[in-house]
Amino acid sequence: MEKINIIQEPVQNKNNKYSIYNNMEWGQQMKKHQQNARDAMYQNPNYNFERRERKTLIIDQDNFPTNASTTINTTLFEPLIIDKLSDVYLESVLTYNLKDKDSQHDLAFLLSIDQFNINTNVASNTSGTNNDLKNPQTFNKILIPNEYNGVGAESEIHKAKKSNYVCSINPTKISKITGTITNMNKISIWKSSPDARLIVEFIIIARD
Repeated sequence: MEKINIIQEPVQNKNNKYSIYNNMEWGQQMKKHQQNARDAMYQNPNYNFERRERKTLIIDQDNFPTNASTTINTTLFEPLIIDKLSDVYLESVLTYNLKDKDSQHDLAFLLSIDQFNINTNVASNTSGTNNDLKNPQTFNKILIPNEYNGVGAESEIHKAKKSNYVCSINPTKISKITGTITNMNKISIWKSSPDARLIVEFIIIARD
């Protein structure tokens, strides 16, 4: 008698079908959680800027005609276009041939940028030749501590990678940067003008 082999087709289990589907969905969720964890790992713990549009503005001026010069006047290589409401942060400040901080008026210097709506209020009982902080000209300025002590190289970093908030800025197009840089007594911060140099870096970050 001829032997007949019977091959039985596997019965598809409805519950197994749902189980496979659930396992696939669970796997996709795990991948999503792992990606979120990786994204969080590389975020700056202090400033959550990685996924926001950001621009860098560097002001670099070495044209201070005299020791008494306080004016900032530079033209951008190409226009800076701000197309949505953004926040401006001060990133770094470097100087060369600056007066040292031995004088009370040179402990810090005041930076003003006409294109930024800087809104700084001041409360002080300081007195002096020009009333220092009492003087209205010190309002709406960026106060930067003078780190130069007159020892060593003439170059100095006064503000390095701190990302301090300066102001907000509405959509605009900027082709030129103007402003002033003075000490606390509203006079020049430079020891000698021919070698003076100022470099200021701003970060502009669009709001969500």
